[in-house]
Amino acid sequence: MTQKIEITPNHTRIGIHYFTDSLHYRKKDLETWLPKLKSLDIGWIVLNASQEQAVPEYFLSGLLKESIQPVLQMNYALETPPKIAEINLLFEAYAHWGVKYIIPFDRPNVRKSWSAAGWARQDLIDRFLDRFIPVAGLALQHGLVPVFPPLEPGGDYWDVAFLKSCLEGLQTRRQDDILDNLVLAAYGYTYAKDLNWGAGGPDRWPEARPYSAFDKSPDERGFRIFDWYNAIVSSVTGSTCPIILLEAGRISDHAGAKDIPTEEAQAATNLAIIRLLESDLVENPRDPKTTLDPLPANILACAFWSLAAQIPEETPFSWYGLDQSPSPTVKAIVEWQSTWIKTIPEFLAEPGAKDSRPGQEDFYFDPAMDFDEVKTAVPKSIEEDKLAAKSIPPEEEPGQFIIQHYVLLPAYDWGIPDLYLDAIRPFLKKYQATMGFSLQEAAHAAFVTVIGGEDLFTDEDLDTLRFNGAVVERINGDGTSIASVLEQR
Repeated sequence: MTQKIEITPNHTRIGIHYFTDSLHYRKKDLETWLPKLKSLDIGWIVLNASQEQAVPEYFLSGLLKESIQPVLQMNYALETPPKIAEINLLFEAYAHWGVKYIIPFDRPNVRKSWSAAGWARQDLIDRFLDRFIPVAGLALQHGLVPVFPPLEPGGDYWDVAFLKSCLEGLQTRRQDDILDNLVLAAYGYTYAKDLNWGAGGPDRWPEARPYSAFDKSPDERGFRIFDWYNAIVSSVTGSTCPIILLEAGRISDHAGAKDIPTEEAQAATNLAIIRLLESDLVENPRDPKTTLDPLPANILACAFWSLAAQIPEETPFSWYGLDQSPSPTVKAIVEWQSTWIKTIPEFLAEPGAKDSRPGQEDFYFDPAMDFDEVKTAVPKSIEEDKLAAKSIPPEEEPGQFIIQHYVLLPAYDWGIPDLYLDAIRPFLKKYQATMGFSLQEAAHAAFVTVIGGEDLFTDEDLDTLRFNGAVVERINGDGTSIASVLEQR
């Protein structure tokens, strides 16, 4: 029985695709690109790897030394999958060098990934699992995370149906090790749609149907593909798993010339995604009067397409041109980074406080919902937090508050209800209040708005805040009623 491999989140979820060939793994290439990656706060990089030639150790070590996590895209052929004995030493070496994530296959739900005869057979799911399971098992033996391969959004075999059948197949085959260490890859194509296209998944868009026209109903064919995959994983396993987004910001890998955006338009799209990854409150580039839905916490990494152009056609999507000159995307990121500072309240930056990212069960500070000057925190546990809220640090007397206005939200084991977030966003943006989920943090505020009924926060909890000198109000109801009350503030 393989133990669950610890998913160690990086300091940032921002990633990028490296060159698509194997010709740029020289020391000179590392010296050229590493400073650029660091300056843009890149924490993840997708590297093309092969069965025949390993990515050099010095290249991987150079990245890891700078806290940049490589994700190896192996793309083994499905019709001629690798023999376990042939890749055993390779996986052992990668694990020894510090690699964590490998993606062994690509798009098993499209016809071109199989031979004509192989695609025509009816047992496609079983034959894919026959190939994936041995490779995944070998990876787990060496301490690597075998990432479930990205599917073609839509695809010849509809991707959400393919994913659901594969997960059910893993359960039927009792592949608990693989399911316990499940990490998904997904293509974060925009298909030239609004970044909120399909947000909320099948619960919000129940009329979506496989193989339907793009404009009939929002579906998973867009940047918010993870909402749909989260719903599938939850329906089968009862939980969620980390997701790595690939080729983010790209329209698709088969976009026609008429679909190619200007570099400036692409920069706006990329910057909006980056701000979402950094938990900023982001105006919708297509409709500035609205904001984009925040990203779920289980997005482990988001790799943009791509670092540098190799042909002129790639220039609009590449962060550096054919001559290595920075694109409008890079310029926009640098400008934004110079003005945006992620602030952590002083009382959270104490010994023992942990930075939280998807995959950590015991966490304290979580910047996953920070936007602009709105700060959030998630408690280690509800009981510990309530005990801590009953006392104020010695240096802070009642009436001396370091937070002016705090909006206290309920947090559940499965995540944060969208209805609460949607309801309070305009209020937070208007008043720049601090939003969080911690009674302990709320105890440092002069005014506390509590969202939720007594089943979520008891009257005793609120009395504790009042004892500390805060003015406390409770707002209860559904998302619409909460939004209506806050709108009148």
